[in-house]
Parts: sequence; C-alpha cells; structure tokens
Amino acid sequence: MSAMQPADLRFRPDAQEDLHRLFLYLTSVGVLPETARRYIDRIADRCLTLCLAPKQGRPRPDLGTEVRTMAYERRILIVYTVAQKHVEIVRIFRYGQDIAAILRANRPAL
Repeated sequence: MSAMQPADLRFRPDAQEDLHRLFLYLTSVGVLPETARRYIDRIADRCLTLCLAPKQGRPRPDLGTEVRTMAYERRILIVYTVAQKHVEIVRIFRYGQDIAAILRANRPAL
C-alpha cells in the first residue's frame, strides 16, 4: 500500500453486529437514540482514519497475523487487520470484554 494511496475500509459482519449491539446497549441504559447514533458514527469515523494511516494502531500478534488494535475514547477497542489495499475492521469491543477469548472462539474468521 502506497503512503499516498488511501486504503479501502471494510467491516466484517461481526464488526457491523458489534456496532448494532453497542447501539442497543446504549439505548437500553437510557442514552437517547440520537446520541447513541452519533456515538456509533464517531466510532465509524475513527475507523475511517485507518484508511490514511493503517499502521497507527498497536500490533497484536497474540491475536493473529497482521492484527492490530486501536482505542477510541478509552472505552472502545477496534480490532482490525491491514492488507495490501484495504483495512478490515474485525471486531469492535467495549473495554472490559475478554477479546482474546472472544476472538479465539471465532478464530477461523481471522
């Protein structure tokens, strides 16, 4: 991937579902739907920054080859991989979740 050419961004179905579950969780604890939607949008915008600087996250070889993580507002952990021409969002976790165990359960997807 050229430094001048932005990468494409892809979300795995699990990552899309993670965002949906986060929205449902936020609204279930009293966050207004509009506020929850804006928060989800900000997380997605943070993911978009990976298109220009895909290596900005922390390498996580313990989670798999080319797996990296990036924090968002110290509450969310974005798990992603970097390929030649794209960045793929694998999962999006709230802090406190056992990400290694969850990813191990889904290991074939990585």
